Amino acid sequence: MKRVLAALSLCAFATSAIAQTGRPALHTMTCTAASSFVSSRGAVVADTSPNAYQRLVASGAYCQHGETAEPYFSRTKDKAQCLVGYECLDISRYDDPK
Repeated sequence: MKRVLAALSLCAFATSAIAQTGRPALHTMTCTAASSFVSSRGAVVADTSPNAYQRLVASGAYCQHGETAEPYFSRTKDKAQCLVGYECLDISRYDDPK
């Protein structure tokens, strides 16, 4: 029983720590800092505005099979349109309808 309680308290602690860290907010960074952040980590889930988030990648190497990397522009602290990285989109989106 003590082990179960210890495990539960550890889980509660870990959950609260994750909730406090949250996602990085690209809209509060400079353009250079935001693009460097994505580039240095390869793939991230980041806030792109106070109410939106996006999975961004440094290159197509981080996309799944059947996806392609498309440039992703986001508002940053110093620019309205900053190329912060790429988003992975399904290749079938580009198929020519017959």
